[in-house]
Amino acid sequence: MYYKRGLLMKEEIEKVREEINEVMSSDHIDYDRALSISQKMDKLILEYYRKRVLE
Repeated sequence: MYYKRGLLMKEEIEKVREEINEVMSSDHIDYDRALSISQKMDKLILEYYRKRVLE
Protein backbone atom coordinates (compact mmCIF):
# COMPACT_ATOMS: atom_id res chain seq x y z
CA MET A 1 0.00 0.00 0.00
CA TYR A 2 2.75 2.46 0.93
CA TYR A 3 4.70 1.48 -2.18
CA LYS A 4 1.71 2.12 -4.47
CA ARG A 5 1.04 5.51 -2.86
CA GLY A 6 4.71 6.42 -3.28
CA LEU A 7 4.63 5.52 -6.96
CA LEU A 8 1.52 7.63 -7.53
CA MET A 9 3.14 10.58 -5.78
CA LYS A 10 6.32 10.09 -7.83
CA GLU A 11 4.28 10.14 -11.05
CA GLU A 12 2.56 13.37 -10.01
CA ILE A 13 5.92 14.97 -9.18
CA GLU A 14 7.31 13.92 -12.58
CA LYS A 15 4.33 15.52 -14.34
CA VAL A 16 4.87 18.77 -12.45
CA ARG A 17 8.61 18.63 -13.19
CA GLU A 18 7.84 18.32 -16.92
CA GLU A 19 5.54 21.35 -16.70
CA ILE A 20 8.29 23.32 -14.95
CA ASN A 21 10.76 22.42 -17.72
CA GLU A 22 8.25 23.55 -20.36
CA VAL A 23 7.74 26.91 -18.65
CA MET A 24 11.47 27.45 -18.09
CA SER A 25 12.41 26.54 -21.68
CA SER A 26 9.89 28.99 -23.14
CA ASP A 27 11.04 32.40 -24.37
CA HIS A 28 8.09 34.07 -22.67
CA ILE A 29 7.23 33.14 -19.09
CA ASP A 30 3.52 32.50 -18.51
CA TYR A 31 3.20 33.71 -14.93
CA ASP A 32 -0.30 32.29 -14.46
CA ARG A 33 0.93 28.84 -15.45
CA ALA A 34 4.01 29.19 -13.25
CA LEU A 35 1.77 30.08 -10.29
CA SER A 36 -0.45 27.09 -11.02
CA ILE A 37 2.60 24.79 -11.06
CA SER A 38 3.83 26.28 -7.80
CA GLN A 39 0.47 25.64 -6.18
CA LYS A 40 0.51 22.02 -7.40
CA MET A 41 3.95 21.48 -5.87
CA ASP A 42 2.84 23.06 -2.58
CA LYS A 43 -0.16 20.73 -2.50
CA LEU A 44 2.01 17.66 -3.19
CA ILE A 45 4.52 18.63 -0.49
CA LEU A 46 1.80 19.25 2.09
CA GLU A 47 0.08 15.99 1.21
CA TYR A 48 3.37 14.11 1.52
CA TYR A 49 4.18 15.53 4.95
CA ARG A 50 0.63 15.06 6.21
CA LYS A 51 0.77 11.39 5.28
CA ARG A 52 4.19 11.01 6.90
CA VAL A 53 2.99 12.54 10.16
CA LEU A 54 -0.20 10.49 10.29
CA GLU A 55 1.59 7.18 9.67
